[in-house]
Formats: sequence, structure tokens, C-alpha cells
Amino acid sequence: MPIRKVDVAACVWCSLAEDRSEARAALARTIAYFGPSFSPHVLEGVGLTAADLAPARAASIEGDHDAAIRLLPEAALRLGVSGNADDVIGRVVGLIEAGADHVSFGPPLGPDMREALEILRVSVIPALRAAACE
Repeated sequence: MPIRKVDVAACVWCSLAEDRSEARAALARTIAYFGPSFSPHVLEGVGLTAADLAPARAASIEGDHDAAIRLLPEAALRLGVSGNADDVIGRVVGLIEAGADHVSFGPPLGPDMREALEILRVSVIPALRAAACE
């Protein structure tokens, strides 16, 4: 059977909250721990290597999340999307414009998962659907 459609998926680590700094911190904690596991190609895309993320990872493993966030290079936050609804919409619309026809939002989702899901439901998803139809 022939393939009728190829679905181009964009899987995004996302952290949403009304408070941008809280959203950023939640994403930073996730990247501090998992960031060195990204492929070298992905890390090169933001100008980093796994070694650049090693100090943040070590602090995260030790449970010192504040230090992990401080030690995380700013460029590492480009491995995900964080902020309020407008921030996330602004970043993800670019993926749609680049050809993604499926967006998957992954953890941490936000410092408060219920709040993040509500923001996704009420603000982000409707705006992205509208952008995809333009």
C-alpha cells in the first residue's frame, strides 16, 4: 500500500507558565539533567558539546538544582521552549512554517503541569491551529 502522507513531527521540550522565570527554571532543570544525552549534532546546533553541559548535569545528579540551573549555559535553553503562551506560540509557529505538521509537547511542560496543560488547551493549541491554516 502506498504511503498517502508523511507526517513531519516536531517534538518539543516545553515549559509553560504565566511566570516566565518559573517556566524557564523548570526547563533548565530538565535540560541540566538530560542535556548531555542529546546527540552531538543537536548540541552543535546550539553551539554546545556534552562536555559543556557536564557541570550542570553533575550538580543535578547531586540534587543541587539551583547550582544546576546556574551552571547551565544559556545556549542550552534553545534545546527547548519555555515561557508564557505568547513565548511558546512565537517559537513553535516557526516550526510549523518550516514544515512541521505535527507538534508534540514533552516534559517538563511547566512547574505546574495542570497550569501548563490549561495554557496549552486555552491559548497555545488554538493559536497554532490558526497559524497552520494560514
